[in-house]
Amino acid sequence: MTRRIRALLGSWALLATIGSFSMPAVAQQPRGQSFEAHGLRFVLTPDRSGGATVTVTSIGARNGRRELLRLDRASDAYDAERPRRWVFLHDANFDRYPDLWVLQNDAMANTSYSLELFDPGTLRFVPVPEFETLSNPQVDSRNRRISTSARGGCCEHSNAIYRWRGAELELMAEWGDAMPEVDWPGRDCFVRLWRRERQGERVVDRPDRYVPMHVFNGQRRASPECRDAPPPPQGDSTPR
Repeated sequence: MTRRIRALLGSWALLATIGSFSMPAVAQQPRGQSFEAHGLRFVLTPDRSGGATVTVTSIGARNGRRELLRLDRASDAYDAERPRRWVFLHDANFDRYPDLWVLQNDAMANTSYSLELFDPGTLRFVPVPEFETLSNPQVDSRNRRISTSARGGCCEHSNAIYRWRGAELELMAEWGDAMPEVDWPGRDCFVRLWRRERQGERVVDRPDRYVPMHVFNGQRRASPECRDAPPPPQGDSTPR
């Protein structure tokens, strides 16, 4: 290889390297979605700005093929540098009709969505306002439940399970951990575990439990300042 050819190849490699660093990160174009359910076709067509158009068309022999509904939705959390499904269809209430999800908050640990349930009686998507308060909602189709999780720091975690009662969500159980609310000399060396669960028409709080901080963190030994930490006062539960 001649010296001139080697120089040209080196220049091309340098330009390619510079170009790779100067090109801005661009999110991939989200894919569209299409579903058929009970003589209806649902089509979601995304755009490049965090929005999408949803159309519902009749495909049954009785009504022929005609458009019944068209609407546009967009995410307030849209970020062109983050590839996400900002608006999408997914059955949330287990009736086999796709429902409309819009990503509204995309934080590092906690993500939330607005949700509109498709109503086959009115052929409309109906908002569920309380759904947007849920953190990281997941659809559990096997158990027909909605599960959530939230994180607020070292010892601020929570999980919950909901079921549908009509078009409303009903809390079945909620549990988590937090720093103790009771103040005593060893307070910072323990983590409070709490739980509440449904019993009939009521949601009942279970007694708190306290776990040594090193056990909670999966460590074999307590830190020097916690080795002789006194447990919670009697009557406020006992660490396991």
